Amino acid sequence: TSGTKTVKLKTISEFGCADSSTQTINLNESPLADFTFGAVCNQSNTEFKFTGTKPANPVLTAFNWDFDGYGSSTAENPNKVFSIIGKKTITLTLNSNNGCTDVISKEINVKLQSKADFSTADLCDDEIAVFTNKSTVSSGNLTFLWKFGDGTYSSSHSPRHIYTSKVSKTYNVTLVAIVPGGCSDSISKAITVNANPNSDFTYSKSGRLVYFKANEGGNTSYHWDFGEGGTSESANTQYHYINAFEYGKFNVCLTVENASGCFTQSCKLIEITGDVTKFSKNSSFNVYPNPSSGKIILALDKPQNTKNMAIYNSLGEKIYELRLNSFQTIYYIDLNIADGIYLLKLIDENNVYTQKITIKK
Repeated sequence: TSGTKTVKLKTISEFGCADSSTQTINLNESPLADFTFGAVCNQSNTEFKFTGTKPANPVLTAFNWDFDGYGSSTAENPNKVFSIIGKKTITLTLNSNNGCTDVISKEINVKLQSKADFSTADLCDDEIAVFTNKSTVSSGNLTFLWKFGDGTYSSSHSPRHIYTSKVSKTYNVTLVAIVPGGCSDSISKAITVNANPNSDFTYSKSGRLVYFKANEGGNTSYHWDFGEGGTSESANTQYHYINAFEYGKFNVCLTVENASGCFTQSCKLIEITGDVTKFSKNSSFNVYPNPSSGKIILALDKPQNTKNMAIYNSLGEKIYELRLNSFQTIYYIDLNIADGIYLLKLIDENNVYTQKITIKK
């Protein structure tokens, strides 16, 4: 121990005569060099921790670390990266300004370490999450452990995974790149699985006019395809099947996209029903002359209710079409077609009317 010590020397001759001498000496406190270290991997900082002792103030103690030719440090608890694997001798020298010193050396073994990395992207519900492994190691092979954040795991190199949650949720995905006999590395990244929008819809009919309503509002975009060429971009809309000269079924589809970029589509078969009526004396339409040389007159009593007119040949091919004006009652039509019998179809709010016309030049 340090401090003031009294030393006494006593001597006795062969004749029994004795003498003694007493002196006082002062022992300075000496430092004690010792340290521990953490994992020693060639891609990471190795932490060295001083675990010895040093004299109390006001005595000052200097630290000198020698990393076996890979640098030095004067810090009390330094960090060091050893890029080359293998055994290294680490020496710590302590020098106190009271003249006392101490030295210790320990051997470390630098192991090969991987560098874990991967890429992925946020996705929508029911999509497959794709993970691209970008891990590296300077030599040898790696094995992998993936933790997908939902309690499932994989040992594949670049796996794919399906998350089953039906609500928007963020998962922390961890990749561990394992070096057999060496040092592993891990990295975690967040991936968000966004819920899909609800694209279901309801509808109600009033003759050939159909009212459509999306079940879920507040989405980024809505796109309706009414199965007859018409479209709409509103959540709630209506469509008049005025271009359909025949009643029938139309496949109506609604595609909805939300703020996360996820989209779904729902389709329903809409049936437009009604009777096909021939022109009669009581009809609000008249076509004359009939037969004609190709020049005919279409007269409407109620033009505001009439939407469209077309003429078909005997093969059912449309050869002429005219969109009608809600204020015009008389139309002069010049048909440059061959002689024969044709079918004129005219549509109003709820019905399709037909009339055979004969062309004879």
